[in-house]
Amino acid sequence: MYKRFYFITCFLLMMLGSSSLAQITPSAGQLLITEFMANPAAVSDTKGEWFEIMNTSNAIIELNGLIIADQGSNEHSIKLDDSFPISPGEIVVFARNNDYTENGGIHPDYTYQNFSLGNAEDEIIIKNTDGIVIDQLNYLKDWVIEPGYSNELNLDIMDHIENDKHSNWHQAIEVYGAGDFGTPGLSNSQVSSVITHKHIRSLDIYPNPSVNLFTIRLELLSPKALKINLISILGQRLQLAEFNSIQHLVLPVETQHIHQGLYWIELIAGEETTFKKVLITGNQL
Repeated sequence: MYKRFYFITCFLLMMLGSSSLAQITPSAGQLLITEFMANPAAVSDTKGEWFEIMNTSNAIIELNGLIIADQGSNEHSIKLDDSFPISPGEIVVFARNNDYTENGGIHPDYTYQNFSLGNAEDEIIIKNTDGIVIDQLNYLKDWVIEPGYSNELNLDIMDHIENDKHSNWHQAIEVYGAGDFGTPGLSNSQVSSVITHKHIRSLDIYPNPSVNLFTIRLELLSPKALKINLISILGQRLQLAEFNSIQHLVLPVETQHIHQGLYWIELIAGEETTFKKVLITGNQL
């Protein structure tokens, strides 16, 4: 036996945002460094280094005017004639070279100068002109910076404090471009709790990103009690479904009444919890 809880339009409108997206200047934690390639192998460092950031807020953020820096002499100010917005849940790639044929096969959103990534240890600091740090990543000598592999933030981490911890990062497992490993501009490799969870055989959310509908497809190793929640990046939780005992599940979730942005699917199977992110796009409530 089971019971399902479906979306109630008025509740979602109240929970998940206002009728239009505002454009804001970011505060600490609203931009998150999620991946970096410090030591490419397919091309030289001067051509193939890059990093990416994600907008974890519920608003459009203006990147024009922000500063990329380290704790030394590296510093680059983003100065463009036009606006440089990043939408909720969007990923933006910054690179040293914008030529696809030279940079290892990526299409960056922005090319910087006077900033490089050390192969052993360094910092990536995103701050505003007042010196307020939006996010800062310090990777040290105990990190594994292997040639040809980016470092990716685990999928279940969405916090500018937690992304400082080495234990919350992993080396990429997917190939891009000229043969290096990474996911520039895409969702990070799925090597976090979903794979190591002892109760889950497989988990997929498709399509992702989603416009009006996504489907959760789940197979547990054995029948378990299961709860499924939708969590906004502000921590607001809505229960989608609850089962007393289930092993195989295909659950469609309508999203036409949900504000666009980044969300988490929380699955509580037995005594363990797993998260998987879903990006909802196109809905302008």
